[in-house]
Amino acid sequence: MAHIWENYNTSVDFSISDKPCPYQEVYGAGGNFISVNPCIRYYDIFEKIAGRIKQEQDKDVDIDYRGIVNILFHVLANIDRIKGFNKKFAVLQMIDDDIQSGRFGHKVKENYNHLALGEKYHILRYINIYYENAQRRNVFYEALKPLYSEAALFYDRREDKFLIYIADEDSDYNKAKLDLLKNLFWDFNKKLEAVWKNCFGIVGVDKTMIIGETQII
Repeated sequence: MAHIWENYNTSVDFSISDKPCPYQEVYGAGGNFISVNPCIRYYDIFEKIAGRIKQEQDKDVDIDYRGIVNILFHVLANIDRIKGFNKKFAVLQMIDDDIQSGRFGHKVKENYNHLALGEKYHILRYINIYYENAQRRNVFYEALKPLYSEAALFYDRREDKFLIYIADEDSDYNKAKLDLLKNLFWDFNKKLEAVWKNCFGIVGVDKTMIIGETQII
């Protein structure tokens, strides 16, 4: 069990752990008794509650703090279940946090933060795929294709380099997306050159041999 919503039932007795693990939300569970580290996802909530309870206790008001904590964790667990919180979302959130903290570098953070929300989710999902599959090489192209109207990857044996054709304009936004993908997934031991909008002519591929719509590289 890693989160309060997993294997949830109403008979569980939640409590805040005296010795929380910094990277794990739920641990040390025995029977219906579950210890929780609230600092990972619920710090702001419990900080306010603890402050309020302290104020009431200073007024000699008898408060069942443990009971309040237990009820609150039950409410939060049910909210998680209703919202469909799951492990994959948690992993993607952690990757997003790593990007924002600069772990992937300043350039990645800058380009990532320029993306639309759906594109950010797409990038996070492929970062997760990249590491789950031992950094497999084809993730770069898989992640790139849905972000543009049309794209194709070619290898130039004569010059020992790859050419990535992208049918869109070479706007700053589109170039920033490509730069992000290169920094995250491309093997920098291999040369990569981008060709925008008009494809170069390829003998035998009719749609690349249209007069006025090809370019020489």
